[in-house]
Amino acid sequence: MVAATVLGIVLAVCVFASDSASDGREDQAVLATVGDRKITVYNFENHFYAMRPGSQRYYATQKNRRLLLNYAVGDKLRALLAEKLGYLREPRIMALLKDADLHSAPQDRSWVRDMILARIYLSRMYASELVVTDAEVKRYYNFHKNKYDQSVMVEASRIILPTESDAGNAEKRLEKGEPFDHVAAAMSRDRFAGAGGRLEPILILGRKPTQLERVLLFMHDGQISPVLNEDAEFAIYKKIRARPATQEAAKPFIEEELHLFKLNNWIKRGSEEFKVEIDEKLLSSLELRPPR
Repeated sequence: MVAATVLGIVLAVCVFASDSASDGREDQAVLATVGDRKITVYNFENHFYAMRPGSQRYYATQKNRRLLLNYAVGDKLRALLAEKLGYLREPRIMALLKDADLHSAPQDRSWVRDMILARIYLSRMYASELVVTDAEVKRYYNFHKNKYDQSVMVEASRIILPTESDAGNAEKRLEKGEPFDHVAAAMSRDRFAGAGGRLEPILILGRKPTQLERVLLFMHDGQISPVLNEDAEFAIYKKIRARPATQEAAKPFIEEELHLFKLNNWIKRGSEEFKVEIDEKLLSSLELRPPR
């Protein structure tokens, strides 16, 4: 299963490596070093321009581009540890790396190989260091019970579109009575379109809800929202139902929170083992140009 998943990653990263450079330029200025690995402007921009437009707009800000670089640093740390643990002696992994080399441009091979090693290492981490037990979920829930007592789980569907004009056309189809899931499948531009726009449940905490969460809280079941400007894209939501955030309902969110906590601790330990240096000035000066 892991091999099949990683093979998909191989194909994806090979496409990104060969097709997604911002201007064909190979800028080898170093943004970060992780042990003996380097993350160049070329690597970073390739990764940035391979993302969908909404993600590009999100990560183009000064604050969020640092988050994107942090993810790349984490991948380099995982690749280094994978090598240290002897992954390069495993025939199946070596076969994947060889296949990736065949499909990658020469200037991208080291980046693609590290991505593959990092993804394999991370998948194994989720079966070992990052395992979250039911007992940990229960302790976390009980410790934060006041927060969850004031919270709700909302089930909703979404249509997300790149322009206000597209959103207006979607609204017209909905006003004519076309089912929300049909319009979402035909027009929406995110990964949930194939499921008729049906999102994973949204946990809304009782304190300081976001603008979107306030909209969803005050909608009644079955109601469709007006067009909302969301991360420089345009979204329409349909509220399906809301329910209390019981421990069982909140479990996926708690697991994700604990996974992130454990992963951040792991990255901190890894950064101590392999020296990490980041050129903050160079990162800030990059001219990232997401589509409008």
